[in-house]
Amino acid sequence: MEDQGREAAQNGISTNHQNVTGLQSPGGLKQANIFKSILKLKEEQRDLQTRLSEVEKSLEKCCNYKQDLLHLNEELKSWASRIQSANRNNQGVPYVRDIKEICNKVLTEMRREEFKKVYGETLALEVPCFKQIYDGINNLEKLCSKVLQNEANYKATWVEEMRQLIGRLIGASNAILDLYFEG
Repeated sequence: MEDQGREAAQNGISTNHQNVTGLQSPGGLKQANIFKSILKLKEEQRDLQTRLSEVEKSLEKCCNYKQDLLHLNEELKSWASRIQSANRNNQGVPYVRDIKEICNKVLTEMRREEFKKVYGETLALEVPCFKQIYDGINNLEKLCSKVLQNEANYKATWVEEMRQLIGRLIGASNAILDLYFEG
C-alpha cells in the first residue's frame, strides 16, 4: 500500500488514505486516469490559446500591411497621373518646370516620416516581392533628385524612366495584393 501511495504522489494525486485505498479498487484507477486526462487537456488548452493569440497578432499585422500597401498603390497611381498630365511641348516632351514641380511633390511625399515608416515596416514583414517595390521606390527617389539637381542636363528619357518605373511598381503592388491577400 505504501508503494501505491508513492506512485500516486508521483502522478500528482493526493496521498490521503481515502485515495490510496481507492486506488486499490478499479473505480479509483479510473478516477486517477480521468484526473491525468483533465490535466493534459488543460495544458493543451493553454498551448492552443497561446497559438491562437500568435495567429491573431499575425493576422493583425497582415491587415495593417494590406492597408499600407493599398495606400502606397494609391500614391503611386497619383504620381503616375501627375506625370501623365504634365504640360508638354509640340514634340511631346514634358516641360522641365512642370516635371520639377512634380518631382518636388513626389520627393516631399516620399520623405514624410509616415511614408518611410510604412514601407520600412512592410519590408520587415518579408512579404514576397516587396523588396522589388522597396528598391523601385529608392530608384524613383534617385530619378526625381536627378531631375531637380541637373536642370541643365535634363533629358526627357528620365521622365519616361519614371513613368515606366512607377508602372512596374503599381503592377508589383497589385500582384502582391491579388496573390498574397487574395484581392
